[in-house]
Amino acid sequence: MLTVACVLKGNWCAGRGPEYVRNLKASVERNLSEKHRFLCVTDLDQERARRELGCEWRRPKHPDWPGWWGKIEIFDPEFAPGPILFFDLDTVIVGPLDFPDMHERPFTCLEDFTRPALMASGMMYLPAGAELARVYAEFVKNPAWAVQFCGDHGDGLWMQLQLGRCWTWQTSDPGKVVSYKVHVRGQAELPAGARVVCFHGVPRPHEIDEPWMIDHWNDAPRLPEAA
Repeated sequence: MLTVACVLKGNWCAGRGPEYVRNLKASVERNLSEKHRFLCVTDLDQERARRELGCEWRRPKHPDWPGWWGKIEIFDPEFAPGPILFFDLDTVIVGPLDFPDMHERPFTCLEDFTRPALMASGMMYLPAGAELARVYAEFVKNPAWAVQFCGDHGDGLWMQLQLGRCWTWQTSDPGKVVSYKVHVRGQAELPAGARVVCFHGVPRPHEIDEPWMIDHWNDAPRLPEAA
């Protein structure tokens, strides 16, 4: 079964993290017809996680890995038995997630929207059985060195060092995964064909009051299909 995963660590977004988890989960359920489980890796205290996340969750295996480096855990072969679709929390789903032939494609990540030579981890597909474990295995040997070496280029550079240049959503599905800053901000409407809007920094989705955001960034359940 497909696992849809996200990571919430620390006091992300000034404590609004659980709201982001709930909205992401709801938007995935509204737009993904495939049977799946939604999993959040979080270091929230257990009481708050149970009360506020509204989804399956687990503690991080490496709670000391800072910020975005917590995403390296999803490359652990023990993370999930099947394929994984990962989203950063500040991702807004605006269309169907049933990408053609998704389960036949290789590991797929983002091309950095502002630095195209770099890979980015805001949305990733990890096929079951793919040879991706070195991303995790090499990092766990010396996390402090890896964090320092990659600097502001972060986990995207680390993935690229371990895997080489990979397949990207921009290559496989042109125009379907877009950047708010690059493709949406200042426009009256979403780009035609867009299915996923990535925010990658400020502003965050809760700071945007455009009509399309109100329609798509919420925790409304999926409506039952008509008989």
